[in-house]
Amino acid sequence: MRSAKNIALLTGVGVLVFAAGCTVGPKYQRASAPVPAKWDVGEPWRESSPKDGIPKGEWWGVFHDEELGELEKQTLGANQTIKVAAARLEQARASAAVQLAARFPTLATAPQAERQRLSGNRPTSFNVPAIAPVTQNTFALPFTVGYEADLFGRRRRNIEAAEASYQAAAADLENVRLVITSELAGDYFTVRQLDTELGILNR
Repeated sequence: MRSAKNIALLTGVGVLVFAAGCTVGPKYQRASAPVPAKWDVGEPWRESSPKDGIPKGEWWGVFHDEELGELEKQTLGANQTIKVAAARLEQARASAAVQLAARFPTLATAPQAERQRLSGNRPTSFNVPAIAPVTQNTFALPFTVGYEADLFGRRRRNIEAAEASYQAAAADLENVRLVITSELAGDYFTVRQLDTELGILNR
C-alpha cells in the first residue's frame, strides 16, 4: 500500500514538473533605467525646449505655406517608400488579428445540397419493375467546433509578439513619413532661398 502511495506521489510531482517545463517563457518585465531628476551642465549648452504641442500629422502647417502643403500631400500619396511601410503595417495588423482570434473557439461548416432524378426504367432489387421516375433531394449541414486551451502560454506569447510587431510597424511608418516630409521641406526651402538669391542678383 505504501509503495502504491509513493508511486502516485512521484507521478503527481513528475506531472507538475513537466507542466512547469512546458510553460512558454516568463511574463515580460520592462527593464528599469533610473535617471537623475536633474542634470546640470555649463555653457555653451542650454536646456532644450521640445515642441511637443505641435501637431504630429501635418507638421509643416506651422510654416503657413500653401505650396509646401500641397507638395507634402502629393508626396504622401505617391511616395513608394511610404506605401511599402503602410503595407507592412497592414500585414502586421492582420497578423495580430489572426493571433487574437486564435484565443476563441472556431466554428466550421460545410453545407451540401444534392438533387438526383432516378429514371422510371432503372433497375431495382428483387426484379421488381420501377413504377415512375423519382426525384430525390439530399441536404447536409455539418458543424465542427474546435477549441485549443492555452495551457502553456504559447498563444499568449504569440499575441504579445504580434502586438509588438504591429506597434513597431506603426512606428516605422510614422518615421518614414517624418523623414520623407522633412526632406521635402528642406529641399523646398533650399529652392526658395536660391530663387531669392537669383532674384537679388538679377536686379
